[in-house]
Order: sequence, then C-alpha cells, then structure tokens
Amino acid sequence: VVMRLLKKCFLIVAVVLSGASVPGCGGGAFDTAEVSGRVTCNGEPINRGQVIFRPFVQNSEERPGKSAIGHLNENGEFSMLTTYDLGDGAVVGTHKVQVIPKGYVIDDDDEEEEQSSAPVKRYPCIQRGGFTEHIVEVKGGETNILDIELSSTK
Repeated sequence: VVMRLLKKCFLIVAVVLSGASVPGCGGGAFDTAEVSGRVTCNGEPINRGQVIFRPFVQNSEERPGKSAIGHLNENGEFSMLTTYDLGDGAVVGTHKVQVIPKGYVIDDDDEEEEQSSAPVKRYPCIQRGGFTEHIVEVKGGETNILDIELSSTK
C-alpha cells in the first residue's frame, strides 16, 4: 500500500514538473522575433564580430528582457540572434545595439578585453568596447531585417 501511494505521488510530481516546463518550449518570459541584417561602418561591413541587442525602456532603469547575441560574418551580416534558445531571435521591443568587432569579447561583467595580441581592425564609428547606442525596434510576429549603418562622429 505504501509503495502504491509513493508511486502515485511520484507520478503526480513528475507530471506537474514536466507540465511546468512545457509552456514556451524552453523559451523565456518574453516573446521573441527573428532578426537578421547587416552592420556597416561608413558603408564598409564590420567583418566578423558580435552584435548584441539589449532591450530597454526609454527613461527607465528597467530591462524588459534578456539580451540577444549574434555573430557577424565577413560581409557584416548576422542571421541567428539568440536570446533563450539557439536562433530564437531578440525580445520584441526597443533595443540598444552594441557591435563588437572581432578581437574583442564581452565577459560576464560586461567589460571588454582583448582576445589576442593580433592586430585588430579599428572602425572609426565604434568606440572602444563597441558601445554604439544605435537604437532599433524588433517587431513581433515577423522576421525583422535590420540593417545597421554606423557613421563616425569624427
């Protein structure tokens, strides 16, 4: 009798736990949408590196969702932003975009460090660390094609 009761309890707990993880299929608390595009600096592609989409609300310290990260190819193109699951896109809403050319990485503390002592191509429109403050809008229910043209202020 005790074994039968334990089996029922185990089964109930297993069903509840598995059901709790099904909604969103591994996704997060915020809706995401596919995003692709190209990053250029004064018309030249930022060839190789990373692009980070950081959600934000104007005039607020609140961060409405997790950042998405993607990789730039030799033509400055990105097509697989990842927020929660590989290629799921970026959180729907407004984002500040950060571009990090190859040779720099962002660690967990959001501080940059050089990956190697090899020469890194410098882009006049990217400040040290890649903070560009470029603002884009990610719309839900569609594939967003966002070409990001950065220009130097010098």
